[in-house]
Amino acid sequence: MGMHRKVAYALTAALTCLTGFTLHVLDVDILEKWLAGQPMGPSYSLSVTLLAALTSIEVGIGLVLLYGLIRPMLKRQSLIARGLVMALLLLASQGRLLRQLVMDQVVGGLAWQGLIRDLVPWLIWMVMCLVLVWAYERFIQLKAVRSSFASGTHPVSE
Repeated sequence: MGMHRKVAYALTAALTCLTGFTLHVLDVDILEKWLAGQPMGPSYSLSVTLLAALTSIEVGIGLVLLYGLIRPMLKRQSLIARGLVMALLLLASQGRLLRQLVMDQVVGGLAWQGLIRDLVPWLIWMVMCLVLVWAYERFIQLKAVRSSFASGTHPVSE
């Protein structure tokens, strides 16, 4: 794998995890505190936040690899449909697609605050997966098509 391809993978992973991390921080520092009636502001020190941001690359790398594996099955779908399928798979694998909503209803009744709290992960994963699919197709797939044209191995270039 060439340097340009490695940079494309790294950029895709970084954009994906940065999106999710930013939305998570906004959720923790603003939305959760607003729902609890607390003053808004940073929940953690800058050093803890930076460490969390740096280690979130693990999620981005995992998502890039997972999308690369399931992408061939979704080739005929639009980018938005691919992103939504990825998000639904990830939410289901965490029990957040339906299970969390059902359990919250059974255990304590689903007040509007609880509903908002349960829907935030949906929003975060949906946006992350849409960014992932867009970045993958923009940086990784486009790079592969360009290199196959340059090497003469692309079917259209023959």
